[in-house]
Amino acid sequence: EALRLRRVAGGITWRVALLSVTFIGLGDLLQQATQPVITRHFADLIPALEALMEILTPKSAAGLLGNIVVVGLLAPVCEEMLFRGAFQGALEQRGPVRAIFAGSLMFAFVHLNPFTFLVIVLIGFALGYVTWRTQSLWPAILWHIVNNSAATLAFYFGGESFSLPMWLDAVLAVLFVGLAWEFIRHTHREVDAQPGPLSTTHAFNGRKSRRLAMTGGLAV
Repeated sequence: EALRLRRVAGGITWRVALLSVTFIGLGDLLQQATQPVITRHFADLIPALEALMEILTPKSAAGLLGNIVVVGLLAPVCEEMLFRGAFQGALEQRGPVRAIFAGSLMFAFVHLNPFTFLVIVLIGFALGYVTWRTQSLWPAILWHIVNNSAATLAFYFGGESFSLPMWLDAVLAVLFVGLAWEFIRHTHREVDAQPGPLSTTHAFNGRKSRRLAMTGGLAV
């Protein structure tokens, strides 16, 4: 109960699944808009990020399966329990907006990728919001699993040259905005929240650039 591992209604599950898929387009558009500026300031990191992207790209069916298990399943569960479960759950006693924003910033910082920092902050905020709104960690875990699994499959089938066409990104982004509005209107805030596991402690004393943005961008 402390980590809010509660079951949710089926309607919430399919809404979150659709949000997770359509967010990919919005995230890609944000990355494309910010890449020129970020690349100028962090050009020295490009070789290291290219090497990391090479590691994250499965070369075989066995590698794909391994990445799906580790990146697509285990990482989302562990990260959501830490950031939205423990960290955000503790801070929510001081206000949900502060807790969600702090959790999303911490989530982005630990990924150590300036090319995807803003996108990870945005998706972290979305994950924090659905957790607070539903008082369950499962919607955020589902969103995270879909997001990371999609990135893993994209790396495998598309390789380093993978990118969505801009028109598809735009369509997905528009759909995301509409689905997000629908989610807010039709998903009622659960009020029987339990304090997080830490809340009883004292207060806390170009195209190449687009490909680089995939590293830790889709996969968070």
